[in-house]
Amino acid sequence: MASDLFASPLDRLSLSDIQHLVDRQMEEGPRLEFKRALATNDGHPDRWMRDQSSIGNVARDDIAKEVVAFANAYGGVIIIGVDETDDNPKRARSIFEPHIPQISNCAERIEQALRSVIDPPLPMLEVRGIESVDGSGVIILRVGSSPSAPHGVGRPPNAYVRRGSNSEPLTMRDMQSMFYERRTRLERISQVARDQSVRADAIANDWRQGFLMHQDSNQVIDNSSGLALHLSLISSEELGIDNLPDLTKAKRLKSPAPDLNSIVEFPSWTNLWKRGYRSISHSAGYSRNLSNVEIRADGVITVSSVNADNRFHPDWYSKIIVQALLLAEWLRRWRGRPDVEFILHGKFEKVGNPAVLSHNGSFETLISIPWQSASIGPYSIASRAEFPSTHDVIERELWNLFGADRDRGLVLNWNELFESAGF
Repeated sequence: MASDLFASPLDRLSLSDIQHLVDRQMEEGPRLEFKRALATNDGHPDRWMRDQSSIGNVARDDIAKEVVAFANAYGGVIIIGVDETDDNPKRARSIFEPHIPQISNCAERIEQALRSVIDPPLPMLEVRGIESVDGSGVIILRVGSSPSAPHGVGRPPNAYVRRGSNSEPLTMRDMQSMFYERRTRLERISQVARDQSVRADAIANDWRQGFLMHQDSNQVIDNSSGLALHLSLISSEELGIDNLPDLTKAKRLKSPAPDLNSIVEFPSWTNLWKRGYRSISHSAGYSRNLSNVEIRADGVITVSSVNADNRFHPDWYSKIIVQALLLAEWLRRWRGRPDVEFILHGKFEKVGNPAVLSHNGSFETLISIPWQSASIGPYSIASRAEFPSTHDVIERELWNLFGADRDRGLVLNWNELFESAGF
C-alpha cells in the first residue's frame, strides 16, 4: 500500500486502500503525514464541517505548512481523516469519524486555497477526495520534490522542510542548499534545451540540403516545402535510469495502444523500439501521423516530425503535443516517479513556403507562414490532471504562431485517452 500512495494515480485509491494502510499501522515519516481532521485553534469543528461554506484559515495554513515542507524536501503524501497513535513516530490508528462531508468539493476548495497562499507556485500538487457511499470521506494530497524550492506560506512567507516525521522551519543553511540545487537543475535544463535546439537546426539543415532520409525506406525526403517540429521534454531532475535499453525488453503488458493515430506505442508494449547508447528510439520514418521518438536514461524525451507538405493543419501538431504529454506520463509511471515535472521546449523550422489551413477543415483558405523558424515554450508538464489545460494553452500558441484564428481545438476525450493508454 505504501508504494501505491506515492506512485499510483490518486483517482484509483479507495477507502479500502486507506483502511489497509490503517490495518498495517503505517507510520509517519519523511514522506508521509496523517491528520485526523481539518485543524482549528478553538476546539470547534472547521467551517467546512459545520456548513460546507469554506475552508478555515487555520486548516488551510496547517495543511500548507506540511505541503511546502514536503516540496522543500523529498516530496510526500498527506492524508486528512486518519487518526493517529501517540507513538513516536505516530502510526495510523483508524479512519476518523465523522468523515469530511462533500469530500470532492472540499478537496477542490483545499487545492484552490493552497495555491493562493504558497509562493512560489507548486509545479506538482495533487489533491483528491476519496469518497464513501454518501459522498463524505478522506482527503489525500501528494506533492513532489520541487525544482522551484524553497517554497513558503503566507505574506511574508514562512518556509518549512520535512525532517523525519516533523515539518520544521527552514534554516539559512537549508535555504543556501536549496538555492544551489535549484540553480544546478535550471542550468541542466537550460543546457539540454540549447543542445536540443542545435539538434533541431541540424535536422532542418539536412532536410534543406537534401540529406534527410526516410528511415524506413532510405529515400530522400522532398525538400521543396514543409515544416519540421522538434520537441524536447526535460525532467526537472536527472532520472539516471540504469540499463534503460535492457529494462524496456522486459515482459510486455497486454494492453491496447493509446487511441490516437499520431502516438507511437509505449516501450513496454512493443518491440519496435531500438537500442541506443543510454537511450531507446522509435522511428516512424518522418511521416505526418507518427513522429520519431527518443527516450534517454537521464529523463529527456525528444519527439521529431518532418512534414513535406505545401499545406497543413495545426491539428497535426496538436496531436504531436498530445503524444509528447502521454510519453512523459508513461515514463513517470514506468519509473514510479509521478512527482517529477517535465519542461517542454519546441522549435519549428520551415522549408520553402508552406501554408496553414485556416477555415473549417478544408484547404480553401490558406495563410503563408511569416517566419523561417519559431520556438514554443517552455511549458511545465505537471500532473496528469493538468494535461487538458496545458494542451489547450500550447494549442492556442500554435494557432497564433501560424497567424490563424483557432476555429476549433483538437477534439479529445481525455478520460478515454488516459484509459486507452493504461493510465
